[in-house]
Amino acid sequence: MRRLKLPLMESLRSHVFVRRDIMHPEIPLGASVISIIWESHCSDSDYPEIKILNPFSGDRQAYLEEIDKYLGKIDSIDIIAVSAGFDSYEKEVGKKLKRFDYYLIGRMLKKFSKKLCYGRRFAILEGGYHPEHLGKNVLAFYQGFE
Repeated sequence: MRRLKLPLMESLRSHVFVRRDIMHPEIPLGASVISIIWESHCSDSDYPEIKILNPFSGDRQAYLEEIDKYLGKIDSIDIIAVSAGFDSYEKEVGKKLKRFDYYLIGRMLKKFSKKLCYGRRFAILEGGYHPEHLGKNVLAFYQGFE
């Protein structure tokens, strides 16, 4: 296992572990990544091989359209990494997304990954603090993403 330490990932308080034995044999270790990050504050300017989207649209429809439009501009990618923050939920601080929207986002990402990177994708939980609804929102995302 090779540990890659990137300032970008450090800003997410996370570490990246790349295991060559579980990656597709045609993917080099310096592979390009699309990272969909909800409710985080990162930029891809220092890492051109990593494309980052932080959706900030003000309402739920615009938020979903922002993700869809961004994905539509990408024509080559090796893997999708999602830092899934659920604090844009209508009962959280973001107050915009409904549970079904998380399902739609998961489905968009699944469809996109199958089209461009052999379905390679993963997600990590980054945020969401409404205990009564968090599990249901994560499940909705997962059902679209699986």
